[in-house]
Amino acid sequence: MLDRLVFAALGGIFGAVLGLLLWWLYGLGQSVRLLTPIQPGAAPWVMYSAATFAFLGFVLKSAVADLLGDTLSAIYKSETEPDPWWVIVVAIALAAVAIWYLATHVWAQ
Repeated sequence: MLDRLVFAALGGIFGAVLGLLLWWLYGLGQSVRLLTPIQPGAAPWVMYSAATFAFLGFVLKSAVADLLGDTLSAIYKSETEPDPWWVIVVAIALAAVAIWYLATHVWAQ
């Protein structure tokens, strides 16, 4: 039982740090994307993330470290690598604009 409490405490501590990171990334992303930024306080992000990972630490014991690592890896990947479907959408849009331009300006003559 003591080991579960230790893993719950560690999960809560690192979950709080993760919640602070998520709050910062959310605020940064929203301030760039929206004209009126939504700035919720950091407390809910930290509290819910810490509580979630503390619960998972109690239930999963040492596997919570893998879950935290996977979560951080997913956040890093989503922030550094573009989504491939956006590239496809942009390519299709550019192709449609090129065809429209050719059809109305070049081929119409």
